[in-house]
Amino acid sequence: MAEDNDPRRGGAPDPPGPSLEPRVARLEADVSEIKTTRRGLSPILERIDRRTESTERQLTALEANVARDTASLRNELVDLKVNVARIDGRVGQLPTTVQLIGLVLGIFGLAFALLKFNITF
Repeated sequence: MAEDNDPRRGGAPDPPGPSLEPRVARLEADVSEIKTTRRGLSPILERIDRRTESTERQLTALEANVARDTASLRNELVDLKVNVARIDGRVGQLPTTVQLIGLVLGIFGLAFALLKFNITF
């Protein structure tokens, strides 16, 4: 019957030292404390769960607002690009500084020529 106490076959010899009764009593006390702690944590976990659900709803609403605002900003950006292109086209048609100086010099030259040849109107 030595096989019944063989740890390799699932049997275990009696533990040396104190009997099992005090150890079992400590384990039962620990389990009772664990249950008490768990009961105290249940309301806290429920509040956390409710807050999480509320936060998820708020985040969903925020996500929709951000998507709407992003689409609006994209439309405004397209409008801005069109306006900049229109202004760029108008600025491109303006005479350059060299052209304006040439025009002024041409007018002065014409005025001096008219004065030199004594042409009056």
